[in-house]
Amino acid sequence: MQRSSVRPRPGSAGLCSFALALLIALALFLGAVSCGSGSETSVSDASSQLRAALDKTLEADSLHIELSSEASDTGGGASIDYNAPDRMRTVSEDGTESIIVGDTLYFSDFERPDHFLSSKRAGSASAENLLIFLRVVREAERVEMDGDEFVATLGRDTGTARVLVRDEYVVRLRLQSGSGDERTDATYELSRFGSADEVAAPAPDSVSEAPTTPACPENGEIPEGVFFCSGGNLVEPGEIQLPEPSKPVESTLQFRPVRGDAPDGCSARDGNPDAPAPAMLPDSDGNCLDLEAAGLEVNRVTGLHAIKQGDDISLNLALNDADARRFDQIAEEHLGDRLALVIFGRVVSAPTIHATEFEGQLTISGLTTDEAARVKAALT
Repeated sequence: MQRSSVRPRPGSAGLCSFALALLIALALFLGAVSCGSGSETSVSDASSQLRAALDKTLEADSLHIELSSEASDTGGGASIDYNAPDRMRTVSEDGTESIIVGDTLYFSDFERPDHFLSSKRAGSASAENLLIFLRVVREAERVEMDGDEFVATLGRDTGTARVLVRDEYVVRLRLQSGSGDERTDATYELSRFGSADEVAAPAPDSVSEAPTTPACPENGEIPEGVFFCSGGNLVEPGEIQLPEPSKPVESTLQFRPVRGDAPDGCSARDGNPDAPAPAMLPDSDGNCLDLEAAGLEVNRVTGLHAIKQGDDISLNLALNDADARRFDQIAEEHLGDRLALVIFGRVVSAPTIHATEFEGQLTISGLTTDEAARVKAALT
């Protein structure tokens, strides 16, 4: 069988520089600005003082930023030199570098050290938007003092900015918003106002034009040899009817914690091993897995739908209430461990468990039409 996976059914979570990715996280702060105003004179004074510092910082013809972030998708840090209005150099924690000069982006070529790929950017250069976080804070009308920090409430109470001012410049700004997967926590340390390093394009002999992103083909698969594709006419996933197997099939679906790789080879069986006994079975890549006794053995599911995208088939399964509760218990007991799905005496998937509440909804993906048809026949 082809490689497959199990995961909670999805519900109601080109190449660019590290700093630009972090700016995406700050979109949380671009909503409507709170219209509330403080009742004390000190609040008005704090707002005026903060705006004056922000204006002076924004007027600097160059500055340096040390950025650290705990945003859900863009965690990490970067050093940034900014030359107004449209030049910026970013070096991320892993040493990768990007340079923006006007409408051209240069970024590290991962296959050739000290070499860059270049790409033209439509519209205004992204460097012009680097300081947008300062402009957003400037629009906050609710500003208070907390010790030596200004605290500004942003966007209908959706975020908070804590700002430290020294010598009339903003020298530290921390933006916080959201929670869980949507949490943003980014800290900007600003310095060297008017004296940051000059940003220039790399030497011409160290630059190659970035290849054009290929269009996605209609079968929904990424073309061989590239990291991503764009455009094209992708086939949307859609439910399909599976054919009846050519001969009767019978099997349960077992969920077995993986103890590790078995030292010796093993072969698939004609049927599933006894649920209470440990077993050694091959996975879809031919590796032999050492499995614990089945924590759950499913004879029938209450719902099964086949979804096709490209050449791959996914099966969305619905467990009955008792099996659903037991599966969540297993997931909680083995959070962070691998859990093997066994059917027809073979491991069809052994994913790592990253959740504890599945509500009885599971997906097995990466199957061929014949494999999916056999699974459906066995479980329904």
